[in-house]
Amino acid sequence: MLSRALAVIAITTSAIACRSAVVVHPLDLAPADTELAILVHPQALEVADRALQQVRAAGQKHASVVGVARAADLVAAELYGSTEASSLYQAGLTPRKPMAVFVTPAGRVTVWPVSARARFVALRRGELRDGRDHVGSEVCAPLGGHYVCTPDIETLSHLGGSDLRKRLDRAEPGDIQILLGERDPREPTSSFGVTFQRGQVTVRGAIANLQWPSSPFARAARPDPDGASAFFSLAVAPTSTSWSGIPPVLRELLADTTGRLSLRVPFGARAFIAEIPIVDHTRIDERIAACDVGSELPGLVTKLDGGACRIGPRGIPIRVDGDLVRIGETAVTGLRRPRLAPGTLADLLEAEWSVAMWARGSLTNLDEDGLAWFPGGPQLGHGGVGLLSEVVAGAEITKHEIRVVAAIRTIFAHSEDETEALLTLLDRRTSGEDIAAPLAALAQAHPSTPLASDIAASGYGLQLSGDLIRFAITAYSLFTDDAVQR
Repeated sequence: MLSRALAVIAITTSAIACRSAVVVHPLDLAPADTELAILVHPQALEVADRALQQVRAAGQKHASVVGVARAADLVAAELYGSTEASSLYQAGLTPRKPMAVFVTPAGRVTVWPVSARARFVALRRGELRDGRDHVGSEVCAPLGGHYVCTPDIETLSHLGGSDLRKRLDRAEPGDIQILLGERDPREPTSSFGVTFQRGQVTVRGAIANLQWPSSPFARAARPDPDGASAFFSLAVAPTSTSWSGIPPVLRELLADTTGRLSLRVPFGARAFIAEIPIVDHTRIDERIAACDVGSELPGLVTKLDGGACRIGPRGIPIRVDGDLVRIGETAVTGLRRPRLAPGTLADLLEAEWSVAMWARGSLTNLDEDGLAWFPGGPQLGHGGVGLLSEVVAGAEITKHEIRVVAAIRTIFAHSEDETEALLTLLDRRTSGEDIAAPLAALAQAHPSTPLASDIAASGYGLQLSGDLIRFAITAYSLFTDDAVQR
């Protein structure tokens, strides 16, 4: 047995030595049973390296981002191999070569952009050898012009054989490309692309080959951000009521609904306006008329006022107006045409979506009640979530495919001076200081900029968008679970 094992190792080492002389594409090294592939292009490594250095440096200077900096430390330790390294070069890596990760039943296979093999292995407390190295529980070796780490020697000797390289041409482009394996043609397939700009990240892609009997959604008109700090739209299809996962009250509402459900937060206001088109008034009129009698929302229905049903602690009005159900303060209007940040909304404005959501603002001026809404409470609101400036999401949903786009913009998208000023104000806000006046002064010092518009928009739109995201996740799980059962 020992002699056989030594023979296998010798043959494998010899094969690796031969194959390592030929430079191949990283996806050519993906095992045949790859379930998930992540291809990181050099430009993404360079952006990640700069971002980690910037966030970690900010964490040493600003108390408001200590939590985010700690998370960056964990990412850096995984990428660099040790907290002793603070850049790719110090970790023995280079941003001039691609990186790839393949998830297989046997474990993870990583193609590292190694430039200094000895330093890379030493930082990971590994053992350097001639033909192959032992790094933690992994076996690593130069191969195909790259440095590959696998769970065991058997996996290392059977790399390649997947069709991922052939699929790359039709995959979603991006600085990072994510592909789901296609071992079973009956299973859904996915392709996503991640692109980076200063202080923001955008994800585009599709989940295809779905086997739903129908889609609960249609396509909505292009959303309009004019005069708003947030909007949400949902196009309901006539088949939506056939999904058993929908609660009865929502099923009744959808049965009487046609077209696009929409919600807007007027720019600079702490209020929202929602409109639901209806084709049959009967059931909704009856519910509104008797909303304070035997309500399904005990303790939340406050009173009947002027033909409107007011619910919740703030008495949000619900009324029927012609062919629309209106929810919220319809008399509130917002500022017109605030300055938008470049690029973030381009995808949403150029196509029609079944579901679309957008919110922008600054969470630095939310009160304690608003910040307490976020998971982790006010401290997380001041820190990690407080770095958000804009959130974008859209999905076109059919019975065969889900096409998505999502983007997040942070305060690091502003100029270095503007970012530093905001972080300083976040520090003061975290310590309990009222920063309303200096925040307004900061906006006045940078007029006609996305920063000034973010501050003027306040944080209510971003706050409300979190609730909508939670609802969307819950709804998606209901629909997909129901599709599987059917």
